[in-house]
Amino acid sequence: PASITAKVGEGPVQLTATVLPSNATSRTVTWISKNKQVVTVDSNGKVTIIGAGETTIEAKAGEKTFAVQVKIEAQPQQPQQPQVVPVQSVTVTPASITAKVGEGPVQLTATVLPSNATSRTVTWTSKNEQVVTVDSNGKVTIIGAGETTIEAKAGEKIFTVQVKIEAQPQQPQESDFPPYTVNLQTFKVNQTVDASKVVWENFPQGLDKTAIKYSLRDFNGVDISNNKQIFEVNGQNLTFKKIGSYFLIATLRDNQNNEIRIDFTIQVNE
Repeated sequence: PASITAKVGEGPVQLTATVLPSNATSRTVTWISKNKQVVTVDSNGKVTIIGAGETTIEAKAGEKTFAVQVKIEAQPQQPQQPQVVPVQSVTVTPASITAKVGEGPVQLTATVLPSNATSRTVTWTSKNEQVVTVDSNGKVTIIGAGETTIEAKAGEKIFTVQVKIEAQPQQPQESDFPPYTVNLQTFKVNQTVDASKVVWENFPQGLDKTAIKYSLRDFNGVDISNNKQIFEVNGQNLTFKKIGSYFLIATLRDNQNNEIRIDFTIQVNE
């Protein structure tokens, strides 16, 4: 060709010279590159591309010269592939969840190492959404009782959170309470009553009356059990020291171990 336009890394290019007349005495062609940092050319006109730039190649026969224009462009720089840093570990806090239905939510926090890992996004998955669900931020919502796991995945690493959700203990209905009745209504100032000797009607067998705990509140609902100017309790011995009306609260448990609280309105007289 009369000119060469190419890129670094391409080639080689073959140049062919025609010398006229065909019977000329000196038909030998001499090839010369004017800049060998751009291209070189051998005695047969074979051009090898070396680097980017512009130059000429001369073809000389006898006293005649032909100049081949050469333009070599650099190859476009290939974008470097980002270095991939694999995830080495994923840990989650807390590592396990034990809760009851109705509690929560629970926030899980994942730590991905190393800190420069390429893929640090954590994907959260609940293995049983009838027990718990988990959102993309690791927030766990309790749905029902049961056991399951939550997986936190980053890259190829997975951390498994053990989950145990218990049902709330069933609250006894008012109709389930035995008809306990007792005469605790009127007291005298500084009178000490042994509550263990108070007769409870329909008190179930097997329950210990001495295990009943007593406390005192005023009509505003304020606990005054520890105000010794008004009330003292020593085991089952109750002593009232100030005239007035109060709520006396007896706390006991039934045969199913359910806690029962019975409030009495009492009057303390002189």
